[in-house]
Amino acid sequence: MAFVLVSALTACGLGGLSNPKPSIDMEDHSFRLSGVDITAKIPTEGWVTGWRLTMYFFYNVATQEDISVTTPYVSITIKPSTADFDKDLLEDGATQVTAIGTKVIDGIKMTGRTYNRAGLGYYTEYIGVLDGTHAVCIKVHNIDSQNDVVQAIINSLHFVVS
Repeated sequence: MAFVLVSALTACGLGGLSNPKPSIDMEDHSFRLSGVDITAKIPTEGWVTGWRLTMYFFYNVATQEDISVTTPYVSITIKPSTADFDKDLLEDGATQVTAIGTKVIDGIKMTGRTYNRAGLGYYTEYIGVLDGTHAVCIKVHNIDSQNDVVQAIINSLHFVVS
C-alpha cells in the first residue's frame, strides 16, 4: 500500500515523502584562544557557551547550571602542536582509540579519531595545524558528531591567527 502511495505521489510530481530538515536559528560567537581569533555559529536555543583555561565550549544544555561532566558539547582547543593533543590523550586514560579519517574544516585538513574515557563517555576529535605555532583540536563529547546541529557548528568555524 505504501509503495502505491509513493508511486502515485511521484507520478503526480509530488516526489518522495522525505521530510525537509527543520531550519535551525543560529547566532554568531567570536572568541580568542592562544593568539587565534575564532568565530562560530551556535543554535539560539538549547546551547550555551563557556570556557576554561585554553578551551572554549558549546554545551548542549539550556542553562549554565545544567552543565555536568557528561554534558554533550563541542569544544575548541589551541596548542602549539598536534603532538600536544596526543600527549593529552595518553594522560587522560583514553581507551578504544580509533582513527576515522580526515575532515576539512575552514580549509584546514584535520585528522579524526574517536575514543572513550571511563565514566565520562565517548569523544570524537578533529586535529589540524593552523600555522607553525598553532594547532587546533575540535572535540565532540557525548553527542553524535554527524548530528545536523553539531555539523552546522563545526562547519561554521573560522580561524584567524593574529
